Amino acid sequence: MTMGSNDKTGRWSRIVSFGALVVLATVLTFPATARAADDDAKVTYTRIEAWQVDRASWKSFVEMFEKYDQPIMEKLMADGAITEWGIDAMALHSPEGYTHTTWYSAESLGALAKAGAAYESAWEAMDEKSKMDLEAEFASMITMHRDYVVDTENYRAAAGTVDGGYYHGQFVLVEPGGDRGFHSYWENRMKPIFESLFEKGIVLAYGLSTENIVTDNPRGHSWWYVVGDADGLDAVEAAFDASWDELDQEGRRERWASIKDVVEEDSYREELTSIIHWSAKAQ
Repeated sequence: MTMGSNDKTGRWSRIVSFGALVVLATVLTFPATARAADDDAKVTYTRIEAWQVDRASWKSFVEMFEKYDQPIMEKLMADGAITEWGIDAMALHSPEGYTHTTWYSAESLGALAKAGAAYESAWEAMDEKSKMDLEAEFASMITMHRDYVVDTENYRAAAGTVDGGYYHGQFVLVEPGGDRGFHSYWENRMKPIFESLFEKGIVLAYGLSTENIVTDNPRGHSWWYVVGDADGLDAVEAAFDASWDELDQEGRRERWASIKDVVEEDSYREELTSIIHWSAKAQ
């Protein structure tokens, strides 16, 4: 269970990953004002909640999500209010990092707010003792928590539900004035490879995400993808390796220069999570 409010424990925590996720997650940052030039791009908004859960409570945290959050997410999906939801766990841990992320996506910020209202309604329908017991149980699990609202232009996802698989997020800081150059590199060098893998059913979802409400570094960009198993991770890596191998030495030099000049040196980071539950509509 995880519902949201402004109190210390996050009450039920409004969830989100992607990644998601995202993205996913804890790596997604960048202001909407610095987007690429495509003003007509369809934007998907995602509310992400990152959680550091006490090790002894990992199983209980997921069970609480399945009992309280998942039914709300499934109803919101069925009603057309949201387009995606999920929960994942970090596959690579760091000492001060988060252990889980939960998330849901919609086609507008207003729709995200309606999803939040659904949580509040479910919370208010509970009796006071149940609320107090739930608050205490949830608070005992959580050692750290933060939220993000991110947007993804022309987000791609296959319709379906996945229990398992992986989310791989990659993050950079773009140099001041380098937004258009970075988006051009994404559109011409990375997106076609992801789209080919998506059409083959290897990649289940992918996108380039930025923080809509800026709470972190305003120059951050995160691109990410979801695959159904570890073989998918290998396939994505092989596809990108092949895209470099097909270039001659001069082509590789030009390609490297085109991205090196717009990305802050040493800012590159990665995140790998194990998807526990993920559901999406075709986008």
